[in-house]
Amino acid sequence: MKYFIEIGSNCYSTLAFLAKDKKWTGVLVEPIKEVFDKIERVEGCFYENIAITEKGGIHKFYYYDYPWSNGWGTVQKEHLKKLIDPEDPSRQLEEPKCIEVPSMTFDELYKKYNFPKLDLLKIDAESYDAKIVKSIDFSKISIDRVIFEHHHLSTFELLETIGFLAKHGLLLTSFDKDNVLFAKNEK
Repeated sequence: MKYFIEIGSNCYSTLAFLAKDKKWTGVLVEPIKEVFDKIERVEGCFYENIAITEKGGIHKFYYYDYPWSNGWGTVQKEHLKKLIDPEDPSRQLEEPKCIEVPSMTFDELYKKYNFPKLDLLKIDAESYDAKIVKSIDFSKISIDRVIFEHHHLSTFELLETIGFLAKHGLLLTSFDKDNVLFAKNEK
């Protein structure tokens, strides 16, 4: 059996196909209720309408509710405005919506489902990706591959996260304009 967790599942592109086509078991996490409700339900998947944060509890979550924004949201309000192209007149924005959402740490989520290991962790948390990665207790959790969105991170944050993952045996194997992939170093 193979296992995955996807943080920031959205409703238009998820890893649910791994459960549907490959018979993996996984958890899809999406904090925006309207987006969460639109995610296709697939046998073999569990669904969490929460945010993943460094500390669990209730957190403010900011998002834009525009057709073109694809559910952009984050716990970091200041970052959300950086996602917008000020040169595009069709995207004149009001303040982002703010909701309070339940949250848990990654380790709490992992413990809840008690998978023996993770074959894949995918994170798309609009600039919060590195914080989630660096909050994982790799001494208790085995993860074979990690994919996260990097283009919202500073160079320092990205390099720090690359070093953190390397320290835990995950090496950078693929890098494109949006995402980075790390895989376990099998010696």
